[in-house]
Amino acid sequence: MPPHCPAFTVHGRTVNEELWADQRRGQMETLPCRPVFKHPSYIMSEDGKLIRKPGSTRITSSDEQNAEAASVIEALTEYVQGHIRGLGLLEHWIPDADDHARCNIFVSNIDTADKLLVILQNQVGSKPGIWSRSLCLSSGLAVGSMLDAIERALDLGYAVAVLNPNTNSVSLPGHKTRIPIANSFSPENHVLHVWDMFIAPVRTGVQGKLC
Repeated sequence: MPPHCPAFTVHGRTVNEELWADQRRGQMETLPCRPVFKHPSYIMSEDGKLIRKPGSTRITSSDEQNAEAASVIEALTEYVQGHIRGLGLLEHWIPDADDHARCNIFVSNIDTADKLLVILQNQVGSKPGIWSRSLCLSSGLAVGSMLDAIERALDLGYAVAVLNPNTNSVSLPGHKTRIPIANSFSPENHVLHVWDMFIAPVRTGVQGKLC
């Protein structure tokens, strides 16, 4: 294993060894390295809680607080999704990676597992990997993120699909209105598309659970 991308742990689970075998078989183009939480005002503790950096300026105005909260959520999402990749889930884009109006999902080894866990978050504005933005901020990732649920499912032999049903449109430069995402213009459309394109063709008769 190259020294620039060592194995690491997520809540006690060592990851990356199997990913190297997958990469050698040509199943992955790149190997995810240990994600690093990056934010100018906060650090991440070992138990997944946000801590304000010593000496950072405390914001008092509501507009600045909202802007800071949005930037923290963006950093948290990147960090959590990095860990999801490290657990072996592959990131897919709907309708595809080249489209500007798109959303992402994460899917593990559906073709080899006999059981499937499909995770759907029901919070408007939430991202894959995040149960609750406010809980991530107030109580940490063990409560607000999906990492524990995904890890537990993988340990029990489940394949895992993390969907993104509430991302149905995006704001793009030069457009006055939001642009609908093809194959994800509604939660129902998103779920049916993922099932038809990513799950049903690979594995029929799989035992499933919704979360």
